[in-house]
Amino acid sequence: MKTKLISLFLMVLYFTAHAQNWTNYNMSNTSSQLCNDAVHAIAIDHDSSLWIGTLEGVSHFDGKQWTTYTTDNGLVNNNVYAIAIDSLGNKWFGTLGNGVIKFNGTEWINYTTADGLANDYINTIAIDHLGNLWFGTEGGGVSKFDGTNWNTFNTENGLPADNVYSIAFDAQNNKWFA
Repeated sequence: MKTKLISLFLMVLYFTAHAQNWTNYNMSNTSSQLCNDAVHAIAIDHDSSLWIGTLEGVSHFDGKQWTTYTTDNGLVNNNVYAIAIDSLGNKWFGTLGNGVIKFNGTEWINYTTADGLANDYINTIAIDHLGNLWFGTEGGGVSKFDGTNWNTFNTENGLPADNVYSIAFDAQNNKWFA
């Protein structure tokens, strides 16, 4: 009994000593210029800047200054559900209804089903160790983009479901879809 009490005390002491300080960013926080409180995606670029996908656009926070991107300045759809950043620093934004948008810092390029994307409703984006982009869609399965060519994987060619919400790669480069 004495050992259990000491262990419990040490555990409480450990958690107390390692408490986290939290910073809350939302629309009502005067130090934040987050474009909407409904956040669906977050990515951190090579400069440690935050890219935040919301229902009303993308907020970029470099640690000091906020910048908002919407349909007014490049996005084709403000409803951003997924974000990934490739090795060249390109930002990839998955939208609900307008496919994927690539942003290189100055130019916006939109990819849709007309280009080879399986579906224009994007739930998730992942980048494998070869730099291929993988897009999990709502009802279209998964699209793989190598920068030039598109491949689609869906229930017609072995994928168990066409709604894909998460993608991961393990050390053996196995693809995991949920």
